[in-house]
Amino acid sequence: MGERIVYNYEVRNLKKLGNLKVKLQSEVDNSLGYDILSYEDDVTPRYIEVKTTEQKNDNGELSFFISQNEL
Repeated sequence: MGERIVYNYEVRNLKKLGNLKVKLQSEVDNSLGYDILSYEDDVTPRYIEVKTTEQKNDNGELSFFISQNEL
């Protein structure tokens, strides 16, 4: 759900740049180290990793996994 929120936000913001398309990479390849390929105003690629959680671990803390590619 969090990835979709960020994706929709990027799509709205990039409409002003023309034909650049935001890509939800996590649906294609989850090993890249980022979830969304977007662009800066100067068309430089922006690699976005989204981290969200709604579940607590056994200690009652919120946590999430970070892969080596995400570091």
